[in-house]
Amino acid sequence: NPDLALEERISAYEQLHDLVEQIDNANNVAKMHLWDRLLPLVDSDEVDLRVCTYRLIALCAQNNEEAAHYLEERGVLKMILAKLQMETD
Repeated sequence: NPDLALEERISAYEQLHDLVEQIDNANNVAKMHLWDRLLPLVDSDEVDLRVCTYRLIALCAQNNEEAAHYLEERGVLKMILAKLQMETD
């Protein structure tokens, strides 16, 4: 929710991070269409939100072929690498 304070948004990410640590829950991120809402945050103006997004992507794809395939099909790694090449922070 972009209307929430940054701290609240980061807290929500931390809670989601805790939930998707299990492989089954990581797969549910795609099944619940949460990537549609989360992936645009790769381009967020807020560094902290970008970092949270990168961490969540890594967690979901780690040792999880289904999630990794889903993200690969959408070019997420290329998107992140392109963004990181432009980072100055």
